[in-house]
Amino acid sequence: MKFLLITLFSTTVAFGQIKPNASIAHNKVEKYLKQTLNNPQSYNSLSWGRLATIKTDYSKSVSGTSISEQVESLQSANQSLETKVNSLTEKFEQSSAFNRDSIVNVTKMQIHANVASIDSLTTISARLRKAYTSKFEYYYIEHTFRAKNAYNARQLKTYIFILDRNYNIIGTEDKDKQDSRYNELLRELSSL
Repeated sequence: MKFLLITLFSTTVAFGQIKPNASIAHNKVEKYLKQTLNNPQSYNSLSWGRLATIKTDYSKSVSGTSISEQVESLQSANQSLETKVNSLTEKFEQSSAFNRDSIVNVTKMQIHANVASIDSLTTISARLRKAYTSKFEYYYIEHTFRAKNAYNARQLKTYIFILDRNYNIIGTEDKDKQDSRYNELLRELSSL
């Protein structure tokens, strides 16, 4: 028996966290609803979505954002330098007093240096992305239920619940409201 427990423990440690426990999440959500609904006795569970684990993404990590910002800054600098080269070229064509070729060449050398920096940052970013290990952020589950509202009318509701590592509820959102906000955004974008 001890051998079995030690083997199970070492397997868990070696291969990471055990899969999220949906039954614990369901119990916590139901307990939360019974504490927050207007009429908890009318609560009737209809369906559950899959319990999903949300983890951090490299692009949102400190190094991912920092490198992205540096690349964007260098690309912006390149565009600015190219604009300056074009305007200087136009000005120099009208005036022969300056050695336009040397100024244009210096500016082009700066652009090439920026491109080399962008390439090296992209290479570093690819290496960091490959080595990046995501970290747990939260659990996410969708639940559809019926319950009476303040006017004693039964309503069908679908909520999204966000839970922490210990399955405590840290956020909720009415899926209908979320969908309507999404549709409004789509209408605004399509009208542009």
